Amino acid sequence: TPGADTSGLPGAFTNLSDVSRFFHPIGAPVQAWNGIPIMHQATAGQEYLPGQLYSFTAPATISQATDFYQSKLPPLGYTPMMAGPSTGSAGTGSNAIHDSFLYMMKDSHILLIYIASYDSDPAHVAVVLSTQ
Repeated sequence: TPGADTSGLPGAFTNLSDVSRFFHPIGAPVQAWNGIPIMHQATAGQEYLPGQLYSFTAPATISQATDFYQSKLPPLGYTPMMAGPSTGSAGTGSNAIHDSFLYMMKDSHILLIYIASYDSDPAHVAVVLSTQ
């Protein structure tokens, strides 16, 4: 699995320099994590850092996952702070990756939602939720 370029992410999340290690969660997904809804289409999910990092996979596109969080989180009190456009990184076949991110805040809590898919399967996404 290639490493995704996270250099454009807000400073607090630069420790996600190898975010791709969270792209293959194992286990049943939860319906919500730390009060954050998980897409009902999720097929696998895993908490990597208790209370700080959760990822899941779903049969959805980057746009569908982005739309889900942009519609579900503001009613829960989250304010959008920044969004990264869909980008891509060099690679061939299954190594070509596309990604996007949302950066949201609620009270003093920061939430980063990182969404990625591969050219070989653009109808499936890996979503990484990271809180600080």
